[in-house]
Amino acid sequence: MKKSRILAGIWMLFLVLAYLVSASITIGIAAVATVLLCFFCFFLSIAMKNKVTCYFEVPDMAEKEQQVYGKLIFENHSLLPAGRLRAELLFQNLLTGEKEICHLDSMAAGKEKTETKWSVCSNCCGAIRISVQKLLVSDMLGLFLSEQKLNISDTMIVLPEMKTVEVQVGDSFTTDWESIQYSEQKKGDDPGETFGIREYQPGDSTKMIHWKISQKLGELYVKEPGLPVENAVLLFFETAKLTGDSRTSDQAELMEKLISVSENLTEKGMHHKIGWYDQKKEQLCMEEIDSADNLAQIIHGLLSLERKEKTFTGLQEYAQKYQEQPFGHILYFTAEDPGNLADLFAWQCSFQTVRPGEDVGILLI
Repeated sequence: MKKSRILAGIWMLFLVLAYLVSASITIGIAAVATVLLCFFCFFLSIAMKNKVTCYFEVPDMAEKEQQVYGKLIFENHSLLPAGRLRAELLFQNLLTGEKEICHLDSMAAGKEKTETKWSVCSNCCGAIRISVQKLLVSDMLGLFLSEQKLNISDTMIVLPEMKTVEVQVGDSFTTDWESIQYSEQKKGDDPGETFGIREYQPGDSTKMIHWKISQKLGELYVKEPGLPVENAVLLFFETAKLTGDSRTSDQAELMEKLISVSENLTEKGMHHKIGWYDQKKEQLCMEEIDSADNLAQIIHGLLSLERKEKTFTGLQEYAQKYQEQPFGHILYFTAEDPGNLADLFAWQCSFQTVRPGEDVGILLI
């Protein structure tokens, strides 16, 4: 626009000087016509404000490192032509926080639609939000400009690359008196379940004597009570950012590991939960996964999880509710240093941290 105005000014100055030198009626008419054309362009830019809209045609999903193409369609609702159109597009990977801006130029005659192609390629999985930040509409000569603030967006999913993971879940030692599962490694205090049989010792309660076995073996034997445990698995994905030393790709790598672990547990028929702290809603979220369909239904939401700078982690939020929702095994997917949180959970359940760059071929929890 600046260049167009400079050229228009030079042309007008040339006409004025030429008219002063020659007093030519033709040059005078040309000068008046130029002024009228500038006025027309000015009023055209005002009349075209908010008369142009746009919308997307976006692919639903793509693979990592795949070049995909979409369209931005401009629609001119006015009878007047829109000389020049420029849309500012923002591509943002919600999971990693990566951003890229590009500009698309087009023209649209009165009551017409025109489309412009764009392309995007991401090296990381995640939900790519494509939005139009603003739309600039100028006259045919590019002298005057009107700006429209828009809130138009759409989302495309870049699918995660599944990792080869083998998860082996051991016995839990997390006591839960409401659980129907019992430890196979440790006795407890629940007489409703028998952990094992041993010889009677002085001080043992007579209520625990196993009379049938005692009669058969000719000696007194007692039943050892069982220990009710919570053997459920929690996969917790950290969305808080405490330090600035992590890579933008770390979140994508961790998400691929989490989904791969969840898929492996599902294949083994092990029900589990995926938890995270939603930074937008500011609340702790948990989803139960008992089938491949459950996992598929929440992948879009998982890939859209935004990371935010905080003074506390999502795991700290969960730690306050641990007694209400105990888990026998916790896998913590984080780019942050868990610090003393690992020690806090270590004596309550089986706790393991999964970090970026670490091999997760076999996980023992």
